[in-house]
Amino acid sequence: MERKELFEHIQKLLPLINQYYKTRSIKLTADETSLIKLVWEKGIMRTTLQTSCATCITYAMDVIYSFNEREYPKYLRSIDPEPIETIVEEIQEEFAKKEMEEQKKQDKKRKPAPRKKS
Repeated sequence: MERKELFEHIQKLLPLINQYYKTRSIKLTADETSLIKLVWEKGIMRTTLQTSCATCITYAMDVIYSFNEREYPKYLRSIDPEPIETIVEEIQEEFAKKEMEEQKKQDKKRKPAPRKKS
C-alpha cells in the first residue's frame, strides 16, 4: 500500500479512534473493522489482525493513532507545500464537521424536559 493511500485510510479512522479515546467504548461496523484490518495488515504491521478479538482491535487503533502522530508530519513534509495546505484544510474541515455533528447529538440528549405549568 502506498503511503498516500495509507494515510487517507488512517484519516478516515481518526474520528473513530478519537471517539474511542473520549468514551472508552466503541461499536464498529463491518466496513470500519475491515478498514482497520487493511491498514494494519497492508500498511503498518504487515501481520494478521484478529478482528474477532476486541482487545486486538483496540490495540490496533492505539498503534494506528501512534503511527499517524509520528509519521504523518514526515509524510506531509515529503510532499509539495501547496498540497499540504489543502490536505490539512480538508482534514480540519472534516474533523470540525464530525465534531459539530457529535456535539449536536450530545446537545439533543442533554435538553431538559419542558417544565409543567401548574
